[in-house]
Parts: sequence; C-alpha cells; structure tokens
Amino acid sequence: RYTRLGREGSKLGMPTSGIWGEAGKYRGGSYENGIILWSKDTGAHHVKGLFFGAFSDAGGRKRLGLPMTDLIDTKDGGTRQRFTHGTLYQPPRSTEVFALWGALDEKYRDMGGASSRCGYPTSSMVVDDAGAAAAFENGSITSTHANGVQVHCN
Repeated sequence: RYTRLGREGSKLGMPTSGIWGEAGKYRGGSYENGIILWSKDTGAHHVKGLFFGAFSDAGGRKRLGLPMTDLIDTKDGGTRQRFTHGTLYQPPRSTEVFALWGALDEKYRDMGGASSRCGYPTSSMVVDDAGAAAAFENGSITSTHANGVQVHCN
C-alpha cells in the first residue's frame, strides 16, 4: 500500500516504525503523517493528516476500529472515512474532523449522513455516564440507555 501511495514522496512521509499489530487480526505501520492499517476483512487503508489526528483523539482503533475506506470526497466538498465501528467527517471548507461511532453513527448514516436534515457534525461525540451526544449544523443526536438514539434536528 505504501508503495502504491508513492512511498517517501507520499503525504504519509517517511516510516517511523516497523510493522506492528496483532498477528491474525490486523497489521499496521506508522509514518510521519499517519498510519496504514490492514486486515484480511478490510484490506489496507491509510489514515493521514487531520483524519489521523481525529482518529487518535477519538480512541483510534479501540474505538473506531479499522479503516474500511480511504478518504472519500463528498459531492458538496466535504470528506469522510469509514471504519468498522464509526466514521470521521470533515465538513466543506473546514479544518476540523469529527468522529462518530456506534449506534449514533449508524443512525446518522441511515438518515443520509451529511445530506440529512442534521447536516454535518460540528463536534465529535461526547460520551459520559448518561449516554452520548454530538452536535450538528441543524441540531443534535443523543443516545441514552433509557431512550436509545434520539434525533433533535430541524
């Protein structure tokens, strides 16, 4: 994968580690500006730049899982990247990337994602003892043990 991206000349830059991971589950490699993760089920995908920062801030592989896609540009100028347990979203003209995962991300994607009545996320998910919540351009989506996932968007 690193070779196909352009090796040292790619946006990942120079390697900073050897191959790591759990044998039989996944393998990874670290680079100056991101990582490449591979599994038999997902294939090899890179996470770089702002997306790598958001991936790490959200809990990385332990929370979002392994990448299922590379970056996907949306028709409206945004960008997203899918993982086995969540998605990273970058709204158009934004320098921020936001993380959603679990049932809240599933609901948002089922609604149509950024083209839904909620629009793009304006925050990553926040999780506490009461549940989870994320803010969007046109409201919020919350999830509690008692009420499940609730959409509060115009």
